[in-house]
Formats: sequence, structure tokens, C-alpha cells
Amino acid sequence: MSAKSIQSQNCFVCGSENPIGLNVPFICDSESASAEFTPGSDYCGFDGIVHGGILFTLVDEAMMHLIHSNEIKAITSEIKIRMKTFARANEKLRVTANSLNAGRHLVKCSAEISGPTGAIVCRAEGKFLYYTEDQPFKKSGL
Repeated sequence: MSAKSIQSQNCFVCGSENPIGLNVPFICDSESASAEFTPGSDYCGFDGIVHGGILFTLVDEAMMHLIHSNEIKAITSEIKIRMKTFARANEKLRVTANSLNAGRHLVKCSAEISGPTGAIVCRAEGKFLYYTEDQPFKKSGL
């Protein structure tokens, strides 16, 4: 995997200059996007358990990095996530997106998060709308 990284400096997930962001660095190529992140207790819902919204955010970001690594401009339309178990604070998580299908109207992608033992924490499937700068949803029909 190359060390290619796509990053907006103020992105909540990967932005290195966002003072309240997660600051997660992704490694990407045309076939996968991955990152490691150790969430602290600030990212918990219940005591010691990482909030599901943080996990959702990580899989969304991984899929977007994979899409953008393929020079596709798209935004999130829909994500289905299935939690398999919970993630604990202060334990390293690995998020990976490695499936991409660019169709006529939508880009489909999948991602997963694994815990420190390699056990799957959650899996997600997403649909993403193409956009252009001048007509954001031209290809999607919206």
C-alpha cells in the first residue's frame, strides 16, 4: 500500500489542524484505505465503551478516502452499519475500506473496524452520490 493520503486540514476525522477533531491519518491506494485509532474516554457513550457514532464516522471516512483515492468525487448518501461487538476506550482500532464498485449513478463501498485482537467490531456498506463542482448532483438525478 502506498503512503498516499487525502486530507482536508480541517476535516473532523483526518484533519491535522482541527483542534476538536480525531486527527486520524489514513493510508490509501486505489484498492484500500486504512487507519489506526485509539479512542480515549472522551469518545465514549457508556463508561469505557466507544460511542457508536464515532465508529460510524470512522467507517464513513475510510470509505470516502478509498473513493477519493480512485479520483472519484462523491458524497455520502446512505450507510448501513452492523455492530458485532463493542469497542473499549484506550484500545487500538483498525478501520479498513477495501471494496469499491463505481456504478452509473452511485458508488458502493464497504468497510470494517477491528479491535486489538483482530475481532470485527462492525461492518458497514455505503452508497455515495457523484458530484461535480458546478452541478453537485447531476449524475445522481437529484
